[in-house]
Amino acid sequence: MKLETKLITPAMAKQMLATNTNNRNAKRTRIEKYASEMKLGLWKSNTGEFIKISENGRLIDGQHRLLAIINANIPVELGVITGLSEDVFSVIDTGANRGANDAFTIEGIKNALLVSTTIQSYSILKTGKKLRHFARKSNQEVLAIYNERPEFWQSVALMAQTLSRSFSRILEQSIIGSFMAYLVEKDEVMAKAFLNQLCTGNDITNPTILILRNKLIADKVGNHKLEKDVRNAYIIKTWNAFRTNRIIKVIKFDKLTEEYPIIL
Repeated sequence: MKLETKLITPAMAKQMLATNTNNRNAKRTRIEKYASEMKLGLWKSNTGEFIKISENGRLIDGQHRLLAIINANIPVELGVITGLSEDVFSVIDTGANRGANDAFTIEGIKNALLVSTTIQSYSILKTGKKLRHFARKSNQEVLAIYNERPEFWQSVALMAQTLSRSFSRILEQSIIGSFMAYLVEKDEVMAKAFLNQLCTGNDITNPTILILRNKLIADKVGNHKLEKDVRNAYIIKTWNAFRTNRIIKVIKFDKLTEEYPIIL
């Protein structure tokens, strides 16, 4: 690994970017912000952030700074690190800039956004906690969960896409996927029947599912939106009723007085 400071010209920036074969989509607003700072002489090069090049000569971090140099059309002095291992992608810029979706994209995983968000939501369901009480898993943790059974997660993504379309996207694909992934661990046959009935409205065997379905539709078109914790609690309560062959005539959840429901 080699670290040095270089004066990067627009031409050099273009050459570096030509090796950017599998990075995240560039954000125009960030490029314009950086370019403006560069043109005004306000750009600070000694922030500890470096252009990062892999041992195979591939750009793995710094595309926004390089694109800003091209946009500003002026040379800028930047720190450059070369010779980094190819496997550092998923842990670079994980703070505010690179999420699990970016890490999945860099790894070339299909349905990167859907699968990564589904796994995060699934992980919340596994804890039995409310969303705000859950520490999000790191990019590495999410990738590790995916790599334990990639075919399973891709099949969950496909089912979630199909069911979300059937439900006119009333429920997000990642929410359907997370419930599918977790509920099949409880009972695969019942899980698929439950989510099919909820999302398609066909062959409903428990009236509670229809009550929930109508509640979710009303929420989608209404002005006052359900909190995600409350919506998930409704789904959990309906699943529990379906699994135990009970009927709930009024689905409600008081987050101030009720314990968060446990998935049976």
